[in-house]
Amino acid sequence: MAELAANPPLIGLEVVAIDTETTGLDPKTARIVQIGATMTDGTSEPFDELVNPEGPIPPASTVIHGISDDDVKDAPRYRDLAGRLEEYCAGKVMLGHNISFDVAVIDAEDDRAGREAAAPR
Repeated sequence: MAELAANPPLIGLEVVAIDTETTGLDPKTARIVQIGATMTDGTSEPFDELVNPEGPIPPASTVIHGISDDDVKDAPRYRDLAGRLEEYCAGKVMLGHNISFDVAVIDAEDDRAGREAAAPR
């Protein structure tokens, strides 16, 4: 029984689907311009925030996601909303398309903000 408790069935896991939009494709240098997350069981409001990347969004990136410098000029910086994202995702399994990229970008943003990695593992 101890093994079952350490390895819960998939149906018993709390899962958050997450996606980021960024200024580029290199997770070390890309900055987040939007974060979206939702509980897969629909138990809470989605987390959906535009993020000020503290620099210009390359036009090639805007073509992909449609987010421009004007859209994020008054948005919070990552460091100002990281705690809310961490709380939203706490204790949940993260799910997403190319999730390793999203987690790497979030980790890089946490490093820039002087935070411990917020993305759950």
